[in-house]
Amino acid sequence: MGVDCLEQSIREFQEITVVLEEERASFRSKHEERFSTEIELMRIANSIPSGAVIAFDVFEGCAPGWTFFEAAGGRSIIGVDGKKYELPYKRGIPDYQIGGS
Repeated sequence: MGVDCLEQSIREFQEITVVLEEERASFRSKHEERFSTEIELMRIANSIPSGAVIAFDVFEGCAPGWTFFEAAGGRSIIGVDGKKYELPYKRGIPDYQIGGS
């Protein structure tokens, strides 16, 4: 009787193991894309330098975690390599150098 009981317990354990493995595989397939997207977003976010000025494609305001850069309001942001550039049609709009003098 003891051996039969042990064999039954082993079969039940094996069945539970199969069900758990199927559930794990199902969970992974459902969430794998979301997890990989979140990891990619974290990688991108960690590569953005502190103080970066970035345009967002949102109707109003900024993306969560960002603040509006008042000095850029109504202006076009032009990324340059630190050299002095003259714009031909500046029309008296003053320069704003981020982090510079």
